[in-house]
Amino acid sequence: MGIWSVTSFFLFAIFSGIPGNDGKFINFKNGYEYVYRYEGHSTIKDLGKFIVKAKVSYTNIRTVTDDQELLLKVYTINVTPEQNTDVKGMDNDFSKWFSFVISSRGVVNHVFHPRGEDEEVVAIKKGLASIFAAKLHQEGEVLH
Repeated sequence: MGIWSVTSFFLFAIFSGIPGNDGKFINFKNGYEYVYRYEGHSTIKDLGKFIVKAKVSYTNIRTVTDDQELLLKVYTINVTPEQNTDVKGMDNDFSKWFSFVISSRGVVNHVFHPRGEDEEVVAIKKGLASIFAAKLHQEGEVLH
């Protein structure tokens, strides 16, 4: 299981177990910065095994009904080969703003970023936003 799968499972277990959350699995306090550190291993076919380390934060900058717009900040992110940890990993600029709208059920509805942002950086930030993405449902709800 990759780092993102483990993290998603961990978050699902936390959010689904909160008593009295009224079906709101994703419920960030407005204006509060939630800082997360990730560390794990990833295997990329034909490239090998890598060590992944990151420090990111999510801040609720706007709430409308059951949706929250979260500002994502990437403080650090390193991806280095497991066999040679002295090799410098990524050299991308993550300093530009990025936000996304997520429902209380874990559906990412929109992403926002500056025009001209590096496509690889946007893809990585979308991946970091997707950590909270899931279609979560209350027990007993019928899914169609």
